[in-house]
This record gives sequence, C-alpha cells and structure tokens, in this order.
Amino acid sequence: MEKIVRMYEIGGPEVLRYIDMLKRVAAIQGKRLPSVGVPLLSPKLSSRWLALVTDVDLATAGNLVESMTTEVIVRDHSIERLVPGELMSYDEAVRAARAAATGSSCLRISEMSARSVMSTAVAKVPRRG
Repeated sequence: MEKIVRMYEIGGPEVLRYIDMLKRVAAIQGKRLPSVGVPLLSPKLSSRWLALVTDVDLATAGNLVESMTTEVIVRDHSIERLVPGELMSYDEAVRAARAAATGSSCLRISEMSARSVMSTAVAKVPRRG
C-alpha cells in the first residue's frame, strides 16, 4: 500500500518576530520582559548562555537558538480549505494555551479546532514588501 504524504502549513493572521512574541506573552502574564540588543553574539555562545540561565540542556539550547534564524511564515494556505474555522490572534492562542495548561478555564484545547490551536505563524523578521 502506497502512502500519500502531504505537508500543510498552519498559521494565523499575524507575522511576528520572536522578541515580539516573548514580550506579548510576558504582557499577558502581567510581567515585563527586559531585552538588550547585542551587536554580535554567536549561536554557540547564545546556546551556552541559554543553558546557563535556564534548565534547558546545551543540545536543546543549541537547537532552539539555531531555529531562531529560520523564518516560519505560512505561504501555502491550502489547509484553510480542509479545516474550517476562524483564525485566532497570537494573544488569543497564548491565552488559550495557558488556560488549557493550568486548567483555569472551561476552554480546553480538545474543544478547539486544530486550525485554531495552531493559529499563528511566526517569523524572526517581518514580512517584506
């Protein structure tokens, strides 16, 4: 039996930089995220710093840092023909994920459509053009 493999890009209405996502999550939590721009920081040094200040191991830190150089922007919207529903904003998706993780809301991930759960495409840099 032959398998048919298809990849679907799942995203939402916003294109955000990673720092903006982090700041918005902090704001939703009622916190402030201080950040300092660094002119030159190697991925290896960044990975070591991340492993030092968090409980993430060095290999995972390296993968996380490396992934931040990759744009993740939905360009193929064919999933929208298969999965009906409204797209969630990034902030709505964060609130829903937090509610599901804490159990503090009647809103559960299992009650949402797959399209709503994975609703926001993110990017390191804003859309060009």
